[in-house]
Amino acid sequence: MRTRHLSVLSLILILFTMPVVWAADKELDRELRLSAAVGDTEAMEALLDRGADANASNKMARGAEINARTKNGCTALTFAAENGHIGITALLIERGANLHDRTRAGWDSLMIASRYGIADMVEQLLFRDADTKASDKDGRSALMQAAEKGQAHVLG
Repeated sequence: MRTRHLSVLSLILILFTMPVVWAADKELDRELRLSAAVGDTEAMEALLDRGADANASNKMARGAEINARTKNGCTALTFAAENGHIGITALLIERGANLHDRTRAGWDSLMIASRYGIADMVEQLLFRDADTKASDKDGRSALMQAAEKGQAHVLG
């Protein structure tokens, strides 16, 4: 009888604590994206080590998942690219971020870095085999987007 009470008690504890753990994981995910947006490399590394969940299908070696998306399809990598945080893009790529993930507009990290003329980041992404022929929803490639903003030299 005692074992049965322990099993029921264990089940109750799991059911009541699971939402708390899930909420904590969601908070880590949010903090990971915010850290990418503001360029806080130390916070990013700490959050990844704590298991920040950024994409359930891409579990990282140190426990974090790195490709979670916002409602607009943005990932930590696209946030870092948009804000010019080269160190964070390097960290995310090292930890397995998907270079080919796209925002809802169809932009990947290479398109974003090219558009803003961030030559070092473009070079970093190309070194990791980012797709230069990919296009957004309007059919524009990274080169076309860069040229549109006067930044074609970053892909030249």
